[in-house]
Amino acid sequence: MKKTFALWVAVLLCFGVTSVSAAPRFPAKTASGIVTDNASVLSHEMIDALNDFSKLLKDKDQIRLNVVTVHFLDGEDVRIYAKELFERWNLGTEDLLLLLAIGEDKAYTAAGAHAASKLSEDTRVQLLTEAFYSRLDTRDIDGAMQVYVQELHGKRVPNTPLTGLFADVGYTANPRPVTVSDNGHDNGESAGMPSLQENLADQLRDNLRTVESTLSQIDRRWGVNAGQLLLLAIIFLLIFNPRRHARKWGRAAGCSTCGCGCAPLSWLFALLGVREAVRK
Repeated sequence: MKKTFALWVAVLLCFGVTSVSAAPRFPAKTASGIVTDNASVLSHEMIDALNDFSKLLKDKDQIRLNVVTVHFLDGEDVRIYAKELFERWNLGTEDLLLLLAIGEDKAYTAAGAHAASKLSEDTRVQLLTEAFYSRLDTRDIDGAMQVYVQELHGKRVPNTPLTGLFADVGYTANPRPVTVSDNGHDNGESAGMPSLQENLADQLRDNLRTVESTLSQIDRRWGVNAGQLLLLAIIFLLIFNPRRHARKWGRAAGCSTCGCGCAPLSWLFALLGVREAVRK
């Protein structure tokens, strides 16, 4: 009975010492430029090209493109997340916000009133083509942005030629390089035929993204992160250790007589500044 009671107290302490927040996390807007690469997945060249295209779109069509990348949506729907981020950043009627959730392979374009009058909801969905998602899925984020800009350019400013990274309309993702063995023959790791190591690496990345997404959702909904789970496991092991260890820990924590195994709780109480109150 004592151990059960102590375990429940430990659980309450573990969950009570930290604040529980159900709100998703939102990145801060980049001070300069229209690209906020919070997930660090865009090349510097692509960021510069996106800034140039946004200026072109603003001059020719009175629409300002903003791009933001995040790892996860913290369990939020992509549409709701994008629209709330739009409001948090105080974007205006001419703004167009493209959100990319890299770890969840999701995207959405939110728009202000003026931009929405030129690009309806259906049209904005059509900008996210199959080619866009295929590059997003393979983590070719620069390629996904090139496809998106080409689609947006074709719908809003088709008479203005694209230059630089967006000039090649027939763009395809870079093929895998062909590796040649010592005897001069192709070893089969050519474009379209990824090696076993590459397949395993891709599978490992997918599994890690799934684990990160799951932990993020647990943290958001229940206020429990990996560190808290580890702390709870340690407390459980300390409480249910043999009495001879409990006596030793009890003496070390100032509980030298009872040997009841309450030393771990004494440490926690001491950290919280309530040890003297508990003794009284």
